[in-house]
Amino acid sequence: MKPIILATAFAVTATAACLTVADESASANQGRQILEQSAAAIKKLDRIAYDVEYHGTAWVVEHVPAIQGRVVVGKQSKHEITEFFCDVTLKSQDSEQALKITAGSDGDQFFLIDPETKKAHLDMDPAVLGSQGRNVQRVVLDVLAAEKPYAEDLEAETITHEGTESIDGHDCHKIRVVRESPPEMIYFLSKSDLLPRRVVRQFKGRDGEPGTTELTLAKLTPNPNEPKNPFKLQVPEGFQKTDDFAP
Repeated sequence: MKPIILATAFAVTATAACLTVADESASANQGRQILEQSAAAIKKLDRIAYDVEYHGTAWVVEHVPAIQGRVVVGKQSKHEITEFFCDVTLKSQDSEQALKITAGSDGDQFFLIDPETKKAHLDMDPAVLGSQGRNVQRVVLDVLAAEKPYAEDLEAETITHEGTESIDGHDCHKIRVVRESPPEMIYFLSKSDLLPRRVVRQFKGRDGEPGTTELTLAKLTPNPNEPKNPFKLQVPEGFQKTDDFAP
């Protein structure tokens, strides 16, 4: 009697293991397929505008500001520079005052408009954006401008579909990408148009503590009709144009 019971238990365990492997394989295939479909949808866009909210979690909060505002992303130029425009406010954890920044690039030159100094900084060197240049570009999702969207992600060995989640009223596929080098990426892609509604980057601190940055995109407008080219510097009245780097 015992041999029969043991044989049955082994068969059940083996069957469960096979089903688990099959489920993981199906999840990987679905995740990769959805990411490829999202890439195809992005390539059809000339530009896209969105409201952005960006912040860190856990220990990452100490290293990145909270950012909110409006962003427009175009394509990459022949110089592999992303066309972008952003009008955002930044607030670091240790500051009570928010900083307002308007900045962009036409794929050749970069600009930043400083409302405090009333100067419009313009130069080919991205350093013209000053000390906040890196923070400004945190909200520019380069995958939307790339000639080959998700190129690095699609080369990863691990791409899994982890169900669905609602982001800003959109049912989204949750796609996790584990690349050779950190961070891990989690893309929330709307089922309606396969465009990103949230991008999460997962990091680990020196002691192994997890932390993330989260970029949420709302009110997406594909190919917005802009009266003026948003990627070109429009010097406001009363402002001085300069090629000096912003502070």
